[in-house]
Amino acid sequence: MKLFIPIIAFGGQVHAEYMMSMLQLQMELVRKRYSFQFYPITSESLISRGRNSAAAFFLKSDSDYMLFVDTDMSFTVQDFNEVAKLKKPLAI
Repeated sequence: MKLFIPIIAFGGQVHAEYMMSMLQLQMELVRKRYSFQFYPITSESLISRGRNSAAAFFLKSDSDYMLFVDTDMSFTVQDFNEVAKLKKPLAI
């Protein structure tokens, strides 16, 4: 599995809880030997346009899945594992 993880952060700013969640996720992905790519988008002030750009980059990539989490949200590795188990094209 190869995971594409866009980070839409205008001006490069994210919430600390989000960053801690991503660091925990990174450790889990490394532990499971999953391939992944963080893709920061820092110059887009309109979130919907940033999401569209992220989707376009994902579709051009060789990644299997895209994980999009707003940068003001936190999550646990267990949350990620539950969503990953669904094996659905879209999970919210």
